[in-house]
Amino acid sequence: MKFEASPFVWGIVATVVVLPIVSFSAGWVVTTGYADEKAQQRASKAVTEQLASICVAQFPKGTDGAGHLAGLKAAGYSDKGSFVAKNGWATMPGTPTPSDAVAKECAERLLATAP
Repeated sequence: MKFEASPFVWGIVATVVVLPIVSFSAGWVVTTGYADEKAQQRASKAVTEQLASICVAQFPKGTDGAGHLAGLKAAGYSDKGSFVAKNGWATMPGTPTPSDAVAKECAERLLATAP
C-alpha cells in the first residue's frame, strides 16, 4: 500500500510550519520577556515624567531664575541636562545623585515654558 499525502495533509503541515513564523514576526504573539521589557520602559518613563515635575518645581523662580534660565538656554543641546543636574534641580529629595533622564526631561520642560 502506497501512502499519498492529500492536499489537506500538506495544508496542515504548511500551517504548522508557517503560522508560528508569521505570528511572531507580525507581533501577534508577544513573549513574556518582551512584555516585561516594554512594561519596564513604560514604568521608567512614567517615573521620569513625575520626577521631572518635581525638578521644574525646584527650579528657582524670580530674578535668580531668569539668570539660570538664560544659562540653560545658552547651554549646548547635549549640555542642557548636565546644566540642570549640576545645579541640583534634578536631585530628588532623599537621593544623593541626580538622574540624567530626569535632568534632560526637566530641561526640555523648562525651555518649553520659558518666555
